[in-house]
Amino acid sequence: MLVGLRRCDAKEAFSELVDVSTRRGLSPFALGRALVAAASGHPVPDSDAGAAVADEWGELFVDTRVST
Repeated sequence: MLVGLRRCDAKEAFSELVDVSTRRGLSPFALGRALVAAASGHPVPDSDAGAAVADEWGELFVDTRVST
């Protein structure tokens, strides 16, 4: 998800995911699941991971499409 949203390579995306999970005391797997759920518009099952995703990457999910 981060590769597409941030336009970075896989190594940078993985490093960012691990850094955030370490800083937040969360499993990188839980954080990854929450990131995918948020990007897909689905409910995030883990509230702590969901809060971290919203704080860290929420601006990436803002819909910038123009209505016609």
